[in-house]
Amino acid sequence: MIEVPKLDKLVKDTFCHFGHHIEITPLFGRKRRIELKRTRYDLVLSGQDLIISATSITLPKLINPDEGLEVKFRISLIPTNIGDIYSISCNQKGGNLIKVNGVYTSHAYLRIGDEVIIGRNKLKIKAPINCDSYDRSHSELINSIHPSLNVLIEGETGTGKSFLAKKLHEESQVKGEFVHLNLSAFGKGTLESELFGHRKGSFTGAVNDKDGALKRANGGTLFLDEIDSISKELQTKLLLFLDDGLYYPVGENQPQYVKTRLIVSSGQDLLNLVNKGEMRRDFYYRISSEETIFLKPLRKNKDRLQDILDSYEMKFGITIHPKLKSFYHGYEWPGNIRQINAHIKKKKIKSKGSLLTYCEIDEALLKLTCKSNLVSDIEENLPSYRELKYQYFLKVYNRCHQNVKATSKLLKVSDQTVRSVLAI
Repeated sequence: MIEVPKLDKLVKDTFCHFGHHIEITPLFGRKRRIELKRTRYDLVLSGQDLIISATSITLPKLINPDEGLEVKFRISLIPTNIGDIYSISCNQKGGNLIKVNGVYTSHAYLRIGDEVIIGRNKLKIKAPINCDSYDRSHSELINSIHPSLNVLIEGETGTGKSFLAKKLHEESQVKGEFVHLNLSAFGKGTLESELFGHRKGSFTGAVNDKDGALKRANGGTLFLDEIDSISKELQTKLLLFLDDGLYYPVGENQPQYVKTRLIVSSGQDLLNLVNKGEMRRDFYYRISSEETIFLKPLRKNKDRLQDILDSYEMKFGITIHPKLKSFYHGYEWPGNIRQINAHIKKKKIKSKGSLLTYCEIDEALLKLTCKSNLVSDIEENLPSYRELKYQYFLKVYNRCHQNVKATSKLLKVSDQTVRSVLAI
């Protein structure tokens, strides 16, 4: 009787199941990708070409006179306590000829992101191709917006405003270009020229005619990032374009016409700027009257955070431990998507394997949050005793892999105290 392997149920979705893929980079020839739809695949290390049939794969090798011509391996779908998963094994006795994630072995259970070396051929375990939930999170929103309408996107820094603007342009299927202009990156003296263009001799340094962003985006999309940073004077000139499609290059007396779709974004509440007198009321109503999108921060959009984490696993071939995901869901992510992008990239580069678990890199997130709270106003925003106690318990709890008993033992308190402080 075959003994059923006991595997960690918490990470069952990270193992290689029916319908997953193997990307093969052979010693010779082009890269191939196959979908696992059989209970068994026989692999033979022999010959000079990669040959793939329904149930067998022939891998190329360098011929060594001292070795036999063939070495056989097998990928099998086997029953476990977490369902049927694929494993790989070598049928040759007396040698560990499979290298999995840098370690030689004769047998291994396959997981998403694993890198298997057989001879000099590389096999990469991949999830199904159609699992990019990060793109799907915006698809319904994008499809609901008519491609000819101008759009205002509001949201905190790092929520994906630029990403969404580019997607809106791509889905519109227009022939013109996507031109991205960050308005806060230019001074008042140069922004008008960057936006509308100028004529030769219109100001010192204007030695040639120059087309502005509006004209470069003719027939396409102009994305004006940080629209809250422009002056009222420039708002007035943009109103003419919004109403009639007309604009004046600097130094030009005749208006020019372009058919450019405008997408603008802001990290601030524009209506609040209107009430403060920092933005023209008519300009605000004009840019917000066609389509307005508000992107929630990650701390208020846990579904999107989960989509992003799932996308990272699919795209980069990594596995984020469920307890680490739980920690990420409890963190506020003040820098939103831009912050989590950089954080996961750092963890992936520094990790020795494809499974990401809680470590000192994650602890730095808590320190960063505490520092930002204190720096904002050291006298008025000092954390309370309850907040400090919570942060300390949380840090120990995560170091103990979210095990209540281990945490209570380390802190020398009862299990109930840990649950009470952390509200778990």
